[in-house]
Amino acid sequence: PPFTPLENEQTVTIVRVSESLEVIQQTLPFERKIVRSESMNEEDEPVIVQAGQDGLQETTWRIVYRDGLEAERWPTNTVIVEPAQEEIMMVGVGAARGNITFSGTLAYISDAGGVIMRGATAFPEQVNTGGPLDGRVFSLSPTGSHLLFTRTTTETTRFENSLWVVSTASGAEPEPLGVENVLWADWNPAQIDPFQIAYTTARATDAPPGWEANNDLWLLTFPLPEDAAVEPLQLVEAYPATYGWWGGNYAWSPNGRFLAYSYADEVGVLAFDTETETVQRRQLQKFTEYNTLSNWVWVPTLTWSPDSRFLAYTNHGGDDTQAIRFDSWIVDVATGIAGQVIDQTGMW
Repeated sequence: PPFTPLENEQTVTIVRVSESLEVIQQTLPFERKIVRSESMNEEDEPVIVQAGQDGLQETTWRIVYRDGLEAERWPTNTVIVEPAQEEIMMVGVGAARGNITFSGTLAYISDAGGVIMRGATAFPEQVNTGGPLDGRVFSLSPTGSHLLFTRTTTETTRFENSLWVVSTASGAEPEPLGVENVLWADWNPAQIDPFQIAYTTARATDAPPGWEANNDLWLLTFPLPEDAAVEPLQLVEAYPATYGWWGGNYAWSPNGRFLAYSYADEVGVLAFDTETETVQRRQLQKFTEYNTLSNWVWVPTLTWSPDSRFLAYTNHGGDDTQAIRFDSWIVDVATGIAGQVIDQTGMW
């Protein structure tokens, strides 16, 4: 700093720093998409329906030189000049496969869109979601009459989405719930008139992984009375969790009385009081967090028993934060007694 006092025989080194911007072009390789056709036999040669073409991407780098030598560089902007065109190849699968029947409604994501099948695989129906899905939230209501999903609100990789609901009836239009940047959301499986939805949010950031969790918890009802405004009920403002910037996992109990939660070093439940509209947190187990040494966080997976009494989850064992040891545990939610059931089952 300029105010540093100089002493006798002290050496002062002057480094000349300069910067430059350099644009580097990079080829984007095309992907191959295989389409299976029942009109072609398995022995037929594959047919290229659309030829693949590489794309072009330009990245602007900011380069810093110290005394004429490059010291550091980092990207400042990336522009896709020409997107890659995928190669579409058609192959034969022979005769049509048998139709599979099932009870209820099945929903799945295909090419960033929603698809439902009702009782059979013969006639899949495209759901009008109004935009591409990010896959973070995608859940059928307890009655199968509505689909809850998150939709991206940006064309970049930045974390920005919004929460929507659409009826599974043919020709239905999606309805926005007025909630932005959702990390997790799901229906209360025990409440259907009206439906109840729990969700937690984050704020978008430019640093990896692209968001910072608020570790909050909200409840809203759907559908609302006609002309009524969406007024979610905030049950948790913020929870100070280890590696809390990533967020946690959640799972409704089948009876709707509890919402299990997990963070990097703990598992617990939130008990709902419908009369006072409050929630009580109860920590069931504490353990050593796993340090991934990266920009993602390991969080235990949660599964309820059908009677809502037992909760199964993955536990990081030992005291070493980098130990590759993950065991399966079950806890009795009523008594808090937990036990290990399977050794070294893996982190997922």
